[in-house]
Amino acid sequence: MMGSAAISKALEVAYRSQASMFHVHLHEHAGMPAFSRTDNRENAKFVPDFFKVVPKLPHGAVVWSIDRACGNCWLPSTRQPTTISDFVEVGAPLRWWPWRS
Repeated sequence: MMGSAAISKALEVAYRSQASMFHVHLHEHAGMPAFSRTDNRENAKFVPDFFKVVPKLPHGAVVWSIDRACGNCWLPSTRQPTTISDFVEVGAPLRWWPWRS
C-alpha cells in the first residue's frame, strides 16, 4: 500500500519533469495478472489526481506478474481508464505480447 508521502513525492517529481505517472506493482506468480478489487478501487482514487499536476499527459497503473503485465491508461481527453492492449519488454531479448494472449 502506498502512503500519502510516497504519492506526494511522485506528484512532485512528475510536476518538475512534466512526466506521465504510472503506478506499477507486482503480483508474484507466472501468467497473466489482473487488478484486484482493491487495486481497481485505489487506482480509481489516485490516478485522477495525477492530472492535477500534469494535465496534458496520460497516466495509469500497471500490474506485473513474473512473465506478463496488464494495465490501464487514463487519457487526458477522457480521464477514464482504458485497457493497455500491448506491452513490449525492452532488453535482451526483446519481448512483445498482446494483452490477452
